[in-house]
Amino acid sequence: MSPSSQTTIIPHSQEPLVTYQYPSVPELDELVVRSGKEEFKAMDNDIPLELTKQMGRPVSQNPGEIRGTLERANYMLSIAEKSLAPVELKDTDKPGFRRYIKREPLGVVFVIAFPFLTSINSVLPAIIAVILKPSPQTPLTAHRLQSAFEKAGLPADVFLVTHLSPKLTAHLVEHPKVDFVSFTGSVANGKSVAQSAVKSGFKGVALEVSHGEMVMGVELTDFSLEAKTLPMFEAMQT
Repeated sequence: MSPSSQTTIIPHSQEPLVTYQYPSVPELDELVVRSGKEEFKAMDNDIPLELTKQMGRPVSQNPGEIRGTLERANYMLSIAEKSLAPVELKDTDKPGFRRYIKREPLGVVFVIAFPFLTSINSVLPAIIAVILKPSPQTPLTAHRLQSAFEKAGLPADVFLVTHLSPKLTAHLVEHPKVDFVSFTGSVANGKSVAQSAVKSGFKGVALEVSHGEMVMGVELTDFSLEAKTLPMFEAMQT
């Protein structure tokens, strides 16, 4: 994808902000339940092997990725109504005044994450206008999420998927029509995302960065065996 084609994709994700009303929590609950419990469940025979082919994790462990994704979605829904409610400032209100902070959609949110567990953390809260860039290592996961939500009733062009080089990723982060960026990945790439966001006027950025996955061993651990299996299980993050 070139910078010019990026400029074409973003207005499509902005359009729903005008034409598609932000759903109430019950409406969003119905949407996510349908996508998670029905559409995601319909994929559970295909996803485990598909994910193994992409990242190398043992296929027997991948159903847990689906369960964990649904658990996170359900938890976010359980706290959504309270979290999205206006914040009343009653303690400092003067007589005759009512002050409050009203929650409004951020706009177009660019999510950089992988595979399902970390992606859902940002995709679900931003579902009305989200652009998801998956890791090149697990590119199909983003399309699975996109397909599940669209089959559940999310309008077309609300949830977009894009595959970008580091240079084009930086360009999209800087794009003035991207309102917020959520990144999960390495420290080096997170630093690049933060620097690109500053160039376009200090837009909001959520960073979840790490140098690698930590592993703890106990006295009975067979380290020679774990040294061979853990890099495959953790997809070379450890």
